[in-house]
Amino acid sequence: MNVRQDAIPTCRASQTLRQLSNGFLESVPLPASAGSRTGCVVPDGDGKLKFAAARGSVRHKSGPNTIEDVGTIIRLVRNRFAQFAWLVLGFNLLVILWGALVRASKSGEGCGDHWPLCNGTVIPHAAQIATIIEFTHRASTGLAFIGVLAMAIWAWRARPNEPTVRMAVASLVFIVTEALLGAGLVLFKYVGADASLGRAGYLSAHLINTMLMLGAFTLTAWYGSGHGPINWRASDSKQLAFALVASLAIAVTGAVTALSDTLYPVTSLQAGFAADFSGTAPLLLRLRVWHPVIAAVAGLYIAIVGAKLGGKVVVSLVLLQIAAGVLNLTLLAPIWMQLVHLLLADLLWIALVLFTAATLEQPAPKPATEFRPKVVLES
Repeated sequence: MNVRQDAIPTCRASQTLRQLSNGFLESVPLPASAGSRTGCVVPDGDGKLKFAAARGSVRHKSGPNTIEDVGTIIRLVRNRFAQFAWLVLGFNLLVILWGALVRASKSGEGCGDHWPLCNGTVIPHAAQIATIIEFTHRASTGLAFIGVLAMAIWAWRARPNEPTVRMAVASLVFIVTEALLGAGLVLFKYVGADASLGRAGYLSAHLINTMLMLGAFTLTAWYGSGHGPINWRASDSKQLAFALVASLAIAVTGAVTALSDTLYPVTSLQAGFAADFSGTAPLLLRLRVWHPVIAAVAGLYIAIVGAKLGGKVVVSLVLLQIAAGVLNLTLLAPIWMQLVHLLLADLLWIALVLFTAATLEQPAPKPATEFRPKVVLES
């Protein structure tokens, strides 16, 4: 049975109930024992919340039922949004990894210089592997946009709390800019074997937008789960903010290094080190030496902050990321290892965002009227 605010014209939830539910009381599932009636929850004068059955609804034969804690119902409904937001985050993580496969496999030219069409058509026919990889990425990006749009509309209509709405809207903005930046890669021909510094700079901007987008997805799910806003005036805020910047620095330099590994593959570690320090090597190739240096320094700082503030998951991911980086270097950066390395970098960023939000979380505001309401289902 569903409890709906619009079940009958005169049935509306009170402001107190809206505060308790954080705006999520639009469709509340009740236990099977409540029967099959439809209606909505309304307050009475005794501090209780009564179920008002809609006209023509089926009455439960076993008589009245009482739900002691309406907060349980509200949490169930709120969790629906939170679960959807986490699902959006997970799906977009897969889309990002597939985008890295497009770059690593040099499939960016798979659809030619057409966008949003692929080789001038909506769905390519008799496509080569590069076209399939590129088209799959574009299609999955479209599905990701639909999911983020649905999440933003859901948050806006339900208005669970202001941070959730802001982060959901920010997620929508970032995925739009993400699509536009991806289109720019094709239209500016920063794909395939292009080794210009313009491509390196563009990819860096693209990656920063990607990380900010992941951060917005993560905070949307975090706030949607009922957590309070971040207090950036707290004592630990500065070191956590520096840790976030350090993580971005690792990711940006890693993107440049991954690009140079794709464009200038080497046959041995010795040849790779010789190319890195050669005065005649392309600038893009010589830039990749900075990534392990910056990753070591910034990773050490993130690990220290995490250990100091109790972030065991963050510290573990830093160590895993360093190990993956060493393995990636030893194996001469095969595509599968590049994807694993990127996945760990994204997971570290998400964990760091969540750790920051949890450490700096402000207590959620309490409703003006404090009481434990009861939902009474009357025959």
